[in-house]
Amino acid sequence: MKYLISFCVPTFNRSSEITKLIDSILPFIKNNCELVICDDGSTDKTREIINEIINKKKFNIKYKYISHSGRPNALREAVLISSGEYIIISDDDDYFETEKFYSLIKIIKENKKTLNKTEVGGLNFLCRNMNDNTIIGDKFPKSGKDFRLIDLRYVNGIKGDKCEVYKSKILKKNLYALIKNEIRIPTIYLQARINNFKFLCFNLPVKIVQYKNDGMTNNLLKYKLKSPNYTYLTYLELYKLKLNNVKIYEYLSLSINYWRFYLHADYKYRKKINKNLILFFLSISLGSILYMNDKIYLYIANENRDN
Repeated sequence: MKYLISFCVPTFNRSSEITKLIDSILPFIKNNCELVICDDGSTDKTREIINEIINKKKFNIKYKYISHSGRPNALREAVLISSGEYIIISDDDDYFETEKFYSLIKIIKENKKTLNKTEVGGLNFLCRNMNDNTIIGDKFPKSGKDFRLIDLRYVNGIKGDKCEVYKSKILKKNLYALIKNEIRIPTIYLQARINNFKFLCFNLPVKIVQYKNDGMTNNLLKYKLKSPNYTYLTYLELYKLKLNNVKIYEYLSLSINYWRFYLHADYKYRKKINKNLILFFLSISLGSILYMNDKIYLYIANENRDN
């Protein structure tokens, strides 16, 4: 690989935000890291700003402009054209703690022997909230220990956004296929596809995350319903996993949402997974009720939009 780390960033009309991200990683994209930006058809000044930076300064930046088709395509393109040994996926309005990132690179070098093992998929670090500078969600149970990414959420109960550093070859091998007209790809979908790999987790905050009122985090249901097939495939991957020690309400929630979005998904993506009969009847019943509520929500939203 040409670089140690590739920062892969899908972007759309965030010219006022993306320079902060670039400034935060300048010391690294001057040397052994690269920034890979895939522009999802921005109509603001994003293209001019990025090209100006590329032309005036010698940074390791790759920039690709594509027709507007949604985040899944832009993210996929950024990952595919990256050249780093490791990949960090970042939103265009996030940025990194420059000084802490030196420590991240040091951790990679110090743990090279462990990271070279085939069962290890990368590293995992903490994030801070831009609004109040607090750690997002929970810290890892033990810093420096390895965990599977989905186990962290559903077995250990660790909540909140984290900064995953993926081995490039593993992430590229497990990328998703594109689905036309779908605009959201859950990060957990990728993580479920590589849950057989362990990640070294460190309680070091390295990324600052911003939650906007019109962003995906604060409008999750709307975006799930706009991309029902990706949402269903995410729950399909999660529901297929053999998770030990998962709390019953967590597993029931997975089962309900699996059947809920099974009904939303196109027929060609649907796969029936039947586990025990009690869980099946309970989850498909509740999932069907939520599905009908979703349909009412979409009808009302469309009516309001038309008016």
